[in-house]
Amino acid sequence: MTQALDLVLPHSATLGEGLLWRDGRWWWTDIEAATLYAWRPGEAGPQFCRLPDRLGSFAHCRSGRVLLGLAKRLALATLGEDMELGHLQTLAPVDASEPRTRINDGRTDRSGRGGGGTRNEAREKRAIGSFYQYSMAHGLRRL
Repeated sequence: MTQALDLVLPHSATLGEGLLWRDGRWWWTDIEAATLYAWRPGEAGPQFCRLPDRLGSFAHCRSGRVLLGLAKRLALATLGEDMELGHLQTLAPVDASEPRTRINDGRTDRSGRGGGGTRNEAREKRAIGSFYQYSMAHGLRRL
């Protein structure tokens, strides 16, 4: 028996990733558009926050802030009710001396540490990306 699917939110993205359900909303990023989206079912369209650089990953913190994996740095951001970007604090540069990589994906573990990786964006696809972990206690660590 085949069931039909209904499209509930027509939306296009250049490079959409990171779909996450939190606090009654779907959250995702369009990496190339440097935008974080949030949509509550039943709303006409998503709210969004434009960021200063491509967003490869994000995680919600207990403090209410959002940990952002921007292209070459980890940052903490405050978002207003309408998804306006408030204070943006850089926590650590990531692969700063390697221009071919950017943060690509990440999540938090059960202890709240951020983890993720970088990817090579150059035409030659050598394996030069790395995995990292971030915590307030230890800062950024390459794994």
